Amino acid sequence: MRLVVVICILFVCACANPRARVAVVHFNPELGQIEENIQRLTVLVGDAMSSGADIVVTPELATTGFSITESQVAGDLGLRHPFPELQSIEQLAKLHDGYVFVGIAEQHADGRARNSVVAYGPDGLVGVQHKRGESGWHARGEKEILVFGTRFGDIAPVICSDTYLPDVARLAALRGADIVVAPTNWWGESDQLRIWKVRARQNGVWMIVANRWGREVDLRGATPCSSSTQCTDGRKCRDSHCVYDPYNMNDGPSAVISDKGEVAVTHRTIDQSDPRDTIIYSDVRVSRKRAQSTENRTWTVASRQPSAYQALANEYYLPDSATTPQDLPEFAEVRATAMAVADNCKGQCVIQALDSLPDIHKNLVVIPPDVLNHEPVDFSGDWDEGAVWAELRKTVARHELQVVVTSATGIDNARRLIAVFPQEVQTRKGIHDTQGSGSLWITDTSNHRIAIVQGTDILFPEVATSAAKAGVDVILVPSNVIGRDHVDGLGQWRGEDLSDAINVAALNAIDIVAADTSGLAEIINDNGGWISSSAVKQADENGTSAAQLLLSAPESGSRPFRKLNYYYDFDLEVLLGCDQHEGKSCQE
Repeated sequence: MRLVVVICILFVCACANPRARVAVVHFNPELGQIEENIQRLTVLVGDAMSSGADIVVTPELATTGFSITESQVAGDLGLRHPFPELQSIEQLAKLHDGYVFVGIAEQHADGRARNSVVAYGPDGLVGVQHKRGESGWHARGEKEILVFGTRFGDIAPVICSDTYLPDVARLAALRGADIVVAPTNWWGESDQLRIWKVRARQNGVWMIVANRWGREVDLRGATPCSSSTQCTDGRKCRDSHCVYDPYNMNDGPSAVISDKGEVAVTHRTIDQSDPRDTIIYSDVRVSRKRAQSTENRTWTVASRQPSAYQALANEYYLPDSATTPQDLPEFAEVRATAMAVADNCKGQCVIQALDSLPDIHKNLVVIPPDVLNHEPVDFSGDWDEGAVWAELRKTVARHELQVVVTSATGIDNARRLIAVFPQEVQTRKGIHDTQGSGSLWITDTSNHRIAIVQGTDILFPEVATSAAKAGVDVILVPSNVIGRDHVDGLGQWRGEDLSDAINVAALNAIDIVAADTSGLAEIINDNGGWISSSAVKQADENGTSAAQLLLSAPESGSRPFRKLNYYYDFDLEVLLGCDQHEGKSCQE
């Protein structure tokens, strides 16, 4: 009997999902004090691993502080491979059979400064990840995203604002990552948690984010002064130099976020009565089957349609290029309307509500799916001549609407997007649903380039990025995501989840107008990577409401500034499956 019990226990242990104890070091590096910072980091990493941590993550630039220069990195602040200064931390990883990620400034062998993360494991140095985004002092990372296997799952390091870009975490996930660690220097009220939650859920990965805290005076470009009257541009005379007020990094969060986008633990120094270096802990579990393979069954990963994202490979809006599409319509401000419709309002009720809205003239309009039609639509016949659709076409003409977008289920059980223009009605399948088209629907109005996608489509980060790179100004989204289990395994989504996904997708410098069948309507106006205005409405039990918003640019008559990610051929091969045989690049 005892033998049977032992065998059962061993069987359960062998089949159980591996648990990793994660420690996030919320650390305040002293600017330029590299030896002191490494000593303090060694103590903190040692404390974390002695307390059972298997994975320890430190902030971006934890050895130097944030406000450094290229010449300083070339001098005393840049660490050089194989990083002998970090030997004490490497030894801790070996001693405790764990993994440590240290954010450093690196003086690379090619002579250029890099913003890097050094990864240590039980056998010593695992690898180095360079930050993809550029700053004034360091070069852009030019390596593939580092992903390496551990007994807890595959791990990939991503640095700070690279999580802002939709594709870096995606590349890590497509290369098999189960856990993304993100050393960070990110402060201010800028929706960091929202971004990290979306990145976690859309990629099905755990996000382990280590931020810094404290105050730091930026002396870069400082000029000498003897009094405050000598300082301009908001600078003040401090310690005989004209400087801005110190960066206050105490409101930036560290966090552990699950592969479902749920915050397991978070920490901000501003919430502490006694500000200090702090270690936060959490357990991370990756299924054993997934940890032992590169398989990722997350719906928004497994159901990708690379043929729809080909615009990723074009050369528009690159960080070092002013190239834009040449055939864009002339830009102008436009009003957008997203209808919030309750369950008891169908057909003529919706059209009457639309017809009576103020400021509806020449709007872009999104109506939720399946609220105009009571039964599935036979798209093979003259369906748009039916009573409700004919009435909608009259409303479009009467108010000179640029377009009304919705969707409906066909008698074949496939969903089709519907766009009612003043002169015609067009339909198309979505991208990612069963029987989807595998293409992105892009069309031009008189002064905007628009994309029309389903709610399930906007959950894929490649969609908004592809639209942005194709010159799209506004994405129109009739959605049936909230509160429904998608037939392909999308899982349960709340209004907050969809709102998060829409807001983060808009950071591609693109506006989004969305209306969900749950009664949620939301409009986001993005003016170059920051959300300048938004409108949200929830339908009440009596029928309809509407979110309305003027979609504008910083300067009237011009498109918002747009600066998108730089892709290497090896990135595009992963994202698009490009064939690079015979010397051809993905961009050819």
